[in-house]
Amino acid sequence: MPNYVGPAIFCKNRNCSHFDGLKPIWLPSPIRREIPPHPTVLAMAKPCRTMFRCPECEQLFDYTKDDVIRIGREVTGNFQPENHSALACLDFVCAAKNCGIPVRICTPADSVSSMSHYEERVRKFAAQVSCSGHSLVLPDVLKWPPYTGPVCQIF
Repeated sequence: MPNYVGPAIFCKNRNCSHFDGLKPIWLPSPIRREIPPHPTVLAMAKPCRTMFRCPECEQLFDYTKDDVIRIGREVTGNFQPENHSALACLDFVCAAKNCGIPVRICTPADSVSSMSHYEERVRKFAAQVSCSGHSLVLPDVLKWPPYTGPVCQIF
């Protein structure tokens, strides 16, 4: 019988082991609202396009709050299961001409070997993502590099 219930999502790539129902990507537990958001969060216009980078296949997919599910499972001892302790977030505005859609890309922080590696991988896969009739374009220079910690939330 499950003794732990935690938030998770599934990858939307059919060829990934984290695809729907196979192996969940465990998310950090939500934080209290009184923690102030990261400065880029304050600057983001609403609505914001939220994407998640799969830690295994590295592909980017759009996610909504409805994609986050709570899964119960059995854990032993006083330890939480293998939830990722934090997410790494990259906030920016699509740099394609006349676009300006705000975007947040998240991934488990422990799947990022370095922030520069994270940005490199995101740039590679962002070119394959459609954004209002064009490929998603990251700015040449990011005002706020990827950040981690309790203020980085998928929603």
